Amino acid sequence: MNERTINLMKQLLLKTSQGKITWSRGFEDGQFKTILPGGKLAFVVQEKHAVLRFSMYDETQEMLLDEQHAMVEATEQQQQETSSSLWVGCCKLLYDAARQNALQIDDRLQEAEKLLSAI
Repeated sequence: MNERTINLMKQLLLKTSQGKITWSRGFEDGQFKTILPGGKLAFVVQEKHAVLRFSMYDETQEMLLDEQHAMVEATEQQQQETSSSLWVGCCKLLYDAARQNALQIDDRLQEAEKLLSAI
């Protein structure tokens, strides 16, 4: 785990929130993936059994990066002090954004509101 990985996750989170990157469901439960334009790199984020995982693959599906950390409860001060907690916090934000994007949660909530108001 290093600052470069955290920066990658932050960039992915920003590009996702800007609508420049789309995510889809991965091969396992709780897994979401995106392929960058041109297909040279793919990213996977997963939450499974209270463990967050962040992976990066090249165009041949060779794994270039694979990091995982258990999600642990920590005080706000502890989260700011440890790089592991920073990694977990950043990865959790990315996971939530990827999940929301892949499952089109906003669209489905809007649809649910319309259906309920029509009843």
